[in-house]
Amino acid sequence: MSAIKESTGVVINGPNDLAHSTIAIGKVGDDEVIVKVHSAPVNPADLMLLQGAYPAGKSHPCTAGLEGSGVVVEAGAGAAAQALMGKRVAFFGSLPTQGTWGDFCHTSATTCFPLLDSIDFEQGACALINPLTVEAMMIECDEKGYKAVVHSGASSQLGRMMVKIAPKHNVTVINLVRREENVKMLKEAGAQIVVDTTAADWEATLDALIAEHKPQAFFDCVCGEVGSKVLAALPPKATTYTYGALGGFSYNVGVGDLIFKDKHVRGFWLNNQIADPARGAAAATAMMTHLAAGVYKTEVAKRFKTSEFAEALEFYKGNMTAGKVLFQNANF
Repeated sequence: MSAIKESTGVVINGPNDLAHSTIAIGKVGDDEVIVKVHSAPVNPADLMLLQGAYPAGKSHPCTAGLEGSGVVVEAGAGAAAQALMGKRVAFFGSLPTQGTWGDFCHTSATTCFPLLDSIDFEQGACALINPLTVEAMMIECDEKGYKAVVHSGASSQLGRMMVKIAPKHNVTVINLVRREENVKMLKEAGAQIVVDTTAADWEATLDALIAEHKPQAFFDCVCGEVGSKVLAALPPKATTYTYGALGGFSYNVGVGDLIFKDKHVRGFWLNNQIADPARGAAAATAMMTHLAAGVYKTEVAKRFKTSEFAEALEFYKGNMTAGKVLFQNANF
């Protein structure tokens, strides 16, 4: 058995059934480790996990939280696990009952990424889901030869990272936001093109930008009415990559767009994008390089203890563009 017997944190007993409780930690396998958690963020995917709508392979009860940072304090006998002992890592909570919103997390060594000295625990906690997704998007652009794309939800932390990295890949981004005040914020972050989808003339503005830049991809985390209108406005043969559903869970797609304009709609889930070892390694290497150089920087809006999870989740839902909400281990 492991020296560390349990983890205290936010426990999911069932869909939307949360408690501050403990989860047992079992024997650490050869290729597994135990991480003492420093910080763990709240992401949209975490909210889906709490609702039972995210396919993370979890059983109930389980600790919530998909990503985090900390120090490896126990390691299995395998070489990959032993190499992580004592290391500062960013990590996924990859085992069925184990997540990152606790004081410890039992996880697979293969889902731990050693942090460079220049990357602190807060930035490391947010190093995986958003930065890796952006890197995977840029790999897709490079492979498909996309030189212009549309991106919804552009005022998010992920969107701000795309603003920074897309020019390095010679990709022009038409950024879509859902609040007028986010136009200025995104332009101050370096965005050249920002469209507010609450403006009366946003569709005409988008049509003109699409005619000028001819984007062949739409990375969409909104769906619903806005996503449907953008999809319809795209040029023939364009591909919509769906990676979220902040505005609805479906598209209204015209049959003519599919048949005569040969448009495509496909999912874009990070797990699938980095499943290929070579692709995953390329994304992870680029992510760490850009994180260390400060190209990627996550703004933190507020920090909470896991015992304050109800307040933390309420704050996050009302302030999603203000910055990340972090759970932090008071005993670290």
